[in-house]
Amino acid sequence: MREAVYFAWENRILQQFIEEQEVIAPLLTAYLKSSNQELIDGEKMFLHDVLLLYSDKTKENKETAKELLSASEQEVLNEFAKGFTNSEIADRLCISLSTVKTHIINIYGKLGVSSRLTAVEEAKKRNILQ
Repeated sequence: MREAVYFAWENRILQQFIEEQEVIAPLLTAYLKSSNQELIDGEKMFLHDVLLLYSDKTKENKETAKELLSASEQEVLNEFAKGFTNSEIADRLCISLSTVKTHIINIYGKLGVSSRLTAVEEAKKRNILQ
């Protein structure tokens, strides 16, 4: 942890801290609380900023999760979370197959995923599934 902070703080390199937030956030919190840390003031401020970024990002995700997908995309997501195929979703929602595919592409893009399984997992994390 010490090396990661040392190499990141001066140039404000946040990528590795953001990409692995779920793993790093608890480690950073514990590290800041430990008495044997050898951080200079700039590094401590950097870590506090990273933790603040985590809390802001989590809060933002919770506030905007329901607004992320349109109502139609939400319906399609709910249907494919139940295991229905694209054709079955089209029939159930009385929309064309190409519209279903368009909604799925939009869902993937908005959730930052590339498969149905990861879309459902991400939607569950964000409390989007109804």
